[in-house]
Amino acid sequence: MKRHIENPYTVNWKMYGFIGGVSLIIMIIAAIQNYSYPDLISDIIKNLSIGCVASTIVALLIEIGNIREKNEKANNIYDAVYSDLRLQILWYLETWARFCDVAYKDQDYSTEKHTWIEWYEIAKTYFLSCDDSVKYGVSSFLKEALLYNIENIER
Repeated sequence: MKRHIENPYTVNWKMYGFIGGVSLIIMIIAAIQNYSYPDLISDIIKNLSIGCVASTIVALLIEIGNIREKNEKANNIYDAVYSDLRLQILWYLETWARFCDVAYKDQDYSTEKHTWIEWYEIAKTYFLSCDDSVKYGVSSFLKEALLYNIENIER
């Protein structure tokens, strides 16, 4: 069964790109300004923008690691939750196949593969063609098997 939610968390590349780009532009402007007219304010702005670029890179690297860890955790939780449900659904489908195999001996249903609707139609066709005594036994078998599957899904 295909996973529908893959890596739900992402890095905000636009924000990091914007902050880093603006800081880089300010650093270049301050460096050009300091080269032409050396003064204390240009040095301060240049040093602050260098620190901002460095901080942005470090924050981006930390964010990438955190996002990777969050995605691994989310994917593991998704797989844990839905693997049990997937097994219950497969067991539910197998109940219909077992029902047809046990109730109707005219064909070997244990080797066939069908969708749930196809199994339902096969069971319904044969069920309607049976006499009342067979219908009662077959319906009670199917009812018990399906109720057992439904109770397991609800847990």
